Amino acid sequence: MEYYPCPICKEPEKMLLRYPNMVCSNCLQSGIWADKEQTQQIQFMNTEFSGGFTSIINNNYVKQHTCYIKGHECYADEARFGGIIIQCFDNDQFTDVRLEDKQPRKIRKISNNHSE
Repeated sequence: MEYYPCPICKEPEKMLLRYPNMVCSNCLQSGIWADKEQTQQIQFMNTEFSGGFTSIINNNYVKQHTCYIKGHECYADEARFGGIIIQCFDNDQFTDVRLEDKQPRKIRKISNNHSE
């Protein structure tokens, strides 16, 4: 794990190297929404002990991966070894990123002393 800035709030947090654009815990606690207007909350979970992915909106199980946190479009998916990871790719700092393939092309790394 290394320190990276959260793509939403820019605060440094230890991030998994596999998911350098993952949203920090503080932003996750601010609310995860199914729509940009932030009127419907969404939850994500694994479908089985071994993994899988589903989302819940208004007590309905759906397969929506797109979510919004603080107005930023994000993408939730099953993590490699279980659990759910939410990443944000709509930041201007990641100009070569395309949401359709979900793979970041550029990341901005910050030092361990938390200063830029």
